[in-house]
Amino acid sequence: MLTWQLSVTKTDGTKHAYRIGAPHIVAFEREFGMGLGRAFSEDQKMEHILWLAWTADKRQNQTAQTFDDYLDSVADIDLDANANPTNGTP
Repeated sequence: MLTWQLSVTKTDGTKHAYRIGAPHIVAFEREFGMGLGRAFSEDQKMEHILWLAWTADKRQNQTAQTFDDYLDSVADIDLDANANPTNGTP
């Protein structure tokens, strides 16, 4: 199974690491109407990466922020598609 690691630095300086797995991938496919592989190989958008981070943040931290409000809180984001982390959001 595809597993990615997202590292997010918030505007307040806090850092978060999220493991992107099956729940996030299915939610992405339902939201955007396309497979994650296609989205990242043919039509990659920063919105896609940030949406995955927002979804992971909602699952892990139970944030009530809307996606647009979440965008205002992100200072930096890094996607590692080769990671196989053992911690973070299941």
